[in-house]
Amino acid sequence: MAIPPIVEERLGGETVTARVRLGGDDQLFVTPTRSLVYHAEGLLSGESVDAYPHEAERLSVGEGRRKYTITLDHGLDGESRFSVPADRFDEAIQPILRGVFIAAGITGPSEELVEFYRLGELTLVVTDARVVKHVGNALWDEEFEEYPFESVTGIDVEEGSVSSQIIVEVDGRPQRIKIPSEDARRIRTRLQEGVLAYHGFSSYDEFRRSVQAELAAEAEADAKPAAPTAEAEPPERPTPTASAVEEPGQDEEATESASDDDVASGMVFGEGIGTIPVEEEPDEVDDVAAELATLRSAVERQNDLLRRQQQVVERLVRELREQLRDD
Repeated sequence: MAIPPIVEERLGGETVTARVRLGGDDQLFVTPTRSLVYHAEGLLSGESVDAYPHEAERLSVGEGRRKYTITLDHGLDGESRFSVPADRFDEAIQPILRGVFIAAGITGPSEELVEFYRLGELTLVVTDARVVKHVGNALWDEEFEEYPFESVTGIDVEEGSVSSQIIVEVDGRPQRIKIPSEDARRIRTRLQEGVLAYHGFSSYDEFRRSVQAELAAEAEADAKPAAPTAEAEPPERPTPTASAVEEPGQDEEATESASDDDVASGMVFGEGIGTIPVEEEPDEVDDVAAELATLRSAVERQNDLLRRQQQVVERLVRELREQLRDD
């Protein structure tokens, strides 16, 4: 059916994305930026076109027995509203929602709206690239959540007798959506189909195996040990200063009462740690050698632990790859 000339004029070259009959010759024409309601010529009025921009902060719906009223809140620019027959609402609201989402920057112009669910105060909108969730009296406003399929790693459901929870796993973190149990399986199936189509898998099991393999590869990369560090070398001894040697003319009694802890200038590793007098005795040299041997042993044990962890990770990856090939 041809578009009425008065509508063509108002379109200004815009593409019509949806066309819905509203009864008689009245029609709704939806473009990416506006909804145009065409009123055909009647006995008491001529034909006319009213335009409703999709740039809105809130989209509300008033439900009547015969008609639904769609209200667009444009913020400081006020509100605009129009009515559609109740039996045409589902057909009309999807392209309008898509236009509002495009205007709000939620979806792109090429992104298609696949499914729309209105479950009490919960609204779920499924596109070919994401799920948009809104809770509240309005059908949509700026207090919404979205789960892009690009980041979805799983879809599941926890079923209950009255209400159930759809679990949308995003980057490994579960997001729960409470829905009526009678709708749980239908919505889970639709979401799984959307995720599979987006990622190009033919079955959900295949998709999950791919996710697990990717997580295992990331774990392997994270667990890969760094290159072993060189063994610690003995610290260079500082050159003794004059303050490190006791003056020969000092009181012998004061000298005898001085303990090793009082000799601060003979430190090798710092004050209070591994103190060694400047004039070393053979036994003290042996103590330094023993400390270095202990340090080398600790480094070797650490390197051995890292090698064993690497072997465990590699074995797990091999087993997972074998399992994937068997499947």
